[in-house]
Amino acid sequence: MRRIFWVMLTVVVAALAVGWVYRDMIGFMLMQAKVTPKEPFSDNKVPAAPDYANVISWAALPSATDGADLVIPGSTEDKQAGALADVFYIHPTNLVTSANWNAPLDDAGAKDLVDKHYLEAQASVFNECCRIYAPRYRAASFAAFLDKKGSGTKAIDLAYGDVATAFDYFLAHHNQGRPIILAAHSQGSLHLLRLLAERIKGTDIAARIVAAYAVGWPVDARSVTLNTGLAVCGAPEQTGCLLSWNTVGPNAATYYDPTHNVCVNPLSWKTDGAHVDDSNNQGTLVGRTLKSDQADAQCVEGRLIIKYFRSLELLAALKLSPINLGREVYHPYDYNLFYLRIRMNASERVAAFLARKAPAADQPASTPQPHNP
Repeated sequence: MRRIFWVMLTVVVAALAVGWVYRDMIGFMLMQAKVTPKEPFSDNKVPAAPDYANVISWAALPSATDGADLVIPGSTEDKQAGALADVFYIHPTNLVTSANWNAPLDDAGAKDLVDKHYLEAQASVFNECCRIYAPRYRAASFAAFLDKKGSGTKAIDLAYGDVATAFDYFLAHHNQGRPIILAAHSQGSLHLLRLLAERIKGTDIAARIVAAYAVGWPVDARSVTLNTGLAVCGAPEQTGCLLSWNTVGPNAATYYDPTHNVCVNPLSWKTDGAHVDDSNNQGTLVGRTLKSDQADAQCVEGRLIIKYFRSLELLAALKLSPINLGREVYHPYDYNLFYLRIRMNASERVAAFLARKAPAADQPASTPQPHNP
């Protein structure tokens, strides 16, 4: 009897040890099971498509009051009204339930996540430099990125179709030839990359791209220029280039090989791998408060490593995030952690772009041509 007891105890201890070692993977698998729809993707069951001629199909417009207008105390003012450049912002995943493969535009929880978190914590960072346009779209659910049976691919393609349609409408009816920043996060960055490849690369629009912030998505540095037509940004005032980073801690779980990922350090705007301490981080967004000296950053083998950050409030928020990607994965806060640096840099890049495009002092300016939307 005693031998059976010790055998059972050994099995239990071993199981607990294995569970502890693989806790991130186990947690991820449990979440996958929870959020995956019971039925496969069907064209007959997709949510109604957006109409971008209708203002309700836009989460943010310069002419509307929305979360992208937020100005954090200690930051600069909202200057959208007179901005000389535009931002086309693509929000990340906003459906983390098993209700559907794509987010309905009228889903209250999905809309709330966009309006009260993504617009305020991400899109608003650009309201000093640019007019902000953010389409609502039938974003693929979180489950779509875990699916291997075909439903996920169809859901992602549907989401991209909305984004591409919105971008075409933005160009035809809103942009009027102004310089453009493309900005996105996570799923939104996947669509941004495809937009660059299919709608922008090799066209006249490419010359108007100030920068593309493809944050929170793996971008292969070896093929980024071939696929998007843009070089990787390596300096604070470089334009016509692409930025990306994925923020984690030193002990973060790895589900893929990130070695060749683009990693631009938002505390230096360089790719040299140098460690930049928290004294260079003037403003981490915690709730609706900017806190300085909160986090360091260093690009290491394709990931942006934070060795420490000081806000217990932010740590608590990370634990409450609806998308738990594992220990020390700071993915939901890729923008928050460097909020003020991104804000300052976007203005620097727009100013540099406009300066380079301005006619020389001894050359007459060309006569403006009438715009036909």
